[in-house]
Amino acid sequence: MDAIVQMALKLFEGTRNPDALKFSYDESNQIFTDKLIKDSVEYAGLPYTAGMKMDYSLYTHPLVQHKLFNLIGAAIDAILPKLLTNQFDSFIDVRNMAWGDKLSIEVTSSDIFAVTKVSQGNVNVRRQKLDRRAINLTPIMREVRVYEDLYRLLAGRMAWGDYAQKVALSFVNAIQTDVYTALYDSYDGTESTYFATGSFSSTTFTTMAEHVKAANGGVPVVAWGTKLALAKVNAHTGYTAYPGLNSQNMLDEYNTMGFYGKFQGTTLLQIDQAHVANTDTFAISDSFIIVTPMGVDKPVKLGFEGNTIITENSLNKNADQSLEYTMQKMWDTQILTAGRYGIYRVS
Repeated sequence: MDAIVQMALKLFEGTRNPDALKFSYDESNQIFTDKLIKDSVEYAGLPYTAGMKMDYSLYTHPLVQHKLFNLIGAAIDAILPKLLTNQFDSFIDVRNMAWGDKLSIEVTSSDIFAVTKVSQGNVNVRRQKLDRRAINLTPIMREVRVYEDLYRLLAGRMAWGDYAQKVALSFVNAIQTDVYTALYDSYDGTESTYFATGSFSSTTFTTMAEHVKAANGGVPVVAWGTKLALAKVNAHTGYTAYPGLNSQNMLDEYNTMGFYGKFQGTTLLQIDQAHVANTDTFAISDSFIIVTPMGVDKPVKLGFEGNTIITENSLNKNADQSLEYTMQKMWDTQILTAGRYGIYRVS
């Protein structure tokens, strides 16, 4: 199991950095597939020979299928945290639960106590209680259903590494949409200190950043947004309107990243954009900037229940003898934080 997981992670890294692989990506994918077949066949107590393909009798063997799907599920479960860490590490707190477990998360407010001036002997001071808030995460089943031609499987053309990665990416894409929808809708406009909308104002932005910093004990803050969202910050600064005010380093930074790395002392960090599945519609608003404290309680709580489940339909179910796979994963996302964060919807 560990070897399969490590190979799946290497393949995932190879899609972003080919130098991470000892062999080419296609060769590595074939090695991964061969290892899946070997482990599944040997688990079933059947003889294995090097280069063996998954013929009909092997594939329909219940123990072979059981092991194969367990290994693929483990690969998906290994890739998911990597993707989530790369994309959401600064504002998602990920929790994993066993099947049937209930997850309650409680946080203590970051608000501090007011200190009152009193005369000596005066004990009539208003009491202040430590504020706590809690949520219960209730994971909901989500699933992906795909199909493949029986011939491609039997001919050894099923790239299981690509399959595992694409399923993991699909789940992360759905999680990403859940996360940003929750964040985008988390302020209704009534908390003007931490929520702003409209044309970008440097005063409004920096004031919000300072409030977030002060509310979290002076911890430095960063602002997150897509490349287009962060470019809107720069477009209102005067930098691009007056190139003579820019240093060469700033111009190089803007040309490399598409935005300046800092704005009035606040670091700007890019969120990778994504598409709504099977469309050309962006999943994340390009008018959305979130200001968060560094290293403080993360606002989004994400809870997974159990592991990835993979099932396959009967070969006789589809008239074209295609194989249909269903991948299921349970999760829930909610907003709960001990600290404060800010949201700027820039028009």
